[in-house]
Amino acid sequence: KSQVFWQNPNGTFTNTFLDGSMIDEHRGVAAVDVNGDGLFELLFVSGGNHSKQVNDFPIRFYTQSTDRHYTLCDSCTMDLPFQPYESVTSIDGAASSKLLLGAGHHPMGYGQHQPSYVIEWEKDKWSISAGKDLGIVHELITLDSNSMLSLGEWGDISTIVVNEESKDNATVEIESTP
Repeated sequence: KSQVFWQNPNGTFTNTFLDGSMIDEHRGVAAVDVNGDGLFELLFVSGGNHSKQVNDFPIRFYTQSTDRHYTLCDSCTMDLPFQPYESVTSIDGAASSKLLLGAGHHPMGYGQHQPSYVIEWEKDKWSISAGKDLGIVHELITLDSNSMLSLGEWGDISTIVVNEESKDNATVEIESTP
């Protein structure tokens, strides 16, 4: 099982276990406070090319209680596509309600990929607000409130910008490719 470790004031660590499958190949995690309670929720993405079953690549979202216990919320991610993801990052910081999921290898073809997605926390669940073919996104790093640095597998380093024309209409653009 996966674990979260907390550093105590005296320098020692306390751990808590997370529910979930032992076969998940976690590729990325985002710690965000989507409900504004000051506690970090965790969203894990799974990737790799170890299976041809899309159900083997779950997105796991955990809510945190004040006693540092995490609870798996399957209903929070039920509207998101089951596919391999390689990375996840917050679009606008730790208090974010928006994340970018970077696509991984397609389960039916190594080196092929599916879209990457901007997801948004609304009404106690994650939903898609935009999708774009960004290739296989190995690593994502948040630069500022709407842009990320993307390292593609077998690809270039790119700057990705998320533009919001309205609350329900976000677009994802590759602004520059060095």
